[in-house]
Amino acid sequence: MNRVCLTKDGKLIEMQGGGNVDRVSEDEFNKINTDKDKTYQNYLADCDALEAMRLNTLKQNAINAGRLESDIEVKWVTDAEYLIAKAEDPNEIARIAEQEVAKIKSKLAELDLKSIRSIREWFVKQADAPEYLVAYDVEAKAERAKLK
Repeated sequence: MNRVCLTKDGKLIEMQGGGNVDRVSEDEFNKINTDKDKTYQNYLADCDALEAMRLNTLKQNAINAGRLESDIEVKWVTDAEYLIAKAEDPNEIARIAEQEVAKIKSKLAELDLKSIRSIREWFVKQADAPEYLVAYDVEAKAERAKLK
């Protein structure tokens, strides 16, 4: 389960993955419990309190950001609901867009680097090739020769 904080009209304010407590069965609790004063009902109440505290953190974040408590809702959502909310989050959309732009720029830089040598080699074969390009080509050939 995951936690979300929404406006009353359903717009996402904040989301956090996880946070729910995986409760053990009463039999399992009795096997692992070392505090003989703690009952299974106490354990369940502690789990509920911890989950409530985690939801309250989202509420407090929204209130601290200037929202009114009456204008927000915090709740638990399934993984599928969380993924839907995440996909609709403007910050997530912007992050994904930035990643896509970075991939495109990286690919362009790779293509530019691959083409520079070919362009330089073509230019130096021209009768009116600039001397500095001819010099760069000679220098590049000398450096490549060191690799062999």
